[in-house]
Amino acid sequence: MSLPIALLAQAETVSGSYTSNGVGEKGVKVWSSSGQSTQTNKKGKFSLKKINPETDTLYFEKKGVKSVIVPLSGNSTVTISMKNGSSKVELSIPEKRPSGLYGGLIYTREELEKTGEISVSGALSIKNPQLIPSTFTGNTTPLYFVDGTEVYSIEGIPVKEVGYVEVVKASNAGNAAWGARGANGAIVITTAVKMSSSK
Repeated sequence: MSLPIALLAQAETVSGSYTSNGVGEKGVKVWSSSGQSTQTNKKGKFSLKKINPETDTLYFEKKGVKSVIVPLSGNSTVTISMKNGSSKVELSIPEKRPSGLYGGLIYTREELEKTGEISVSGALSIKNPQLIPSTFTGNTTPLYFVDGTEVYSIEGIPVKEVGYVEVVKASNAGNAAWGARGANGAIVITTAVKMSSSK
């Protein structure tokens, strides 16, 4: 009984597309080695639920269209492009955007780096100049947290060490977590080290 439970725990949704000469191919049958099946829609897109990307293989077939066999090898997005009879298969794992703990605004390291600022505080002010004044009550300093530990300031924390930053308004769920202390909101930083160690 343990094997089916293990397989169920790893089930995911796999999606993708099948195009011919740049146009979505409708009606291509898509099925998996585990027995799930569907067809591509009018845009050539498909989605299969209850797939195990680590072990499943996908099969694509339609009369008059070249059949393709794709071992997923841990990936959950499949893009098949047909051009002049030749097929190109691209596999990928969609980037999962981090979800904050308190319902605040999320900024990833990549987004902060695009501002050109070195420090987190500088990057936040460039990313959205209205962020700090409109997020917090009056001119009172918000709470600051780094990897779950409260700190007095985030000045000097470099963007390159950050996984993501959550900016929590006073009206968000964080206020319930911090009570009156959270009346002015908070800036919650999760470092890249913390993110990698939690995987």
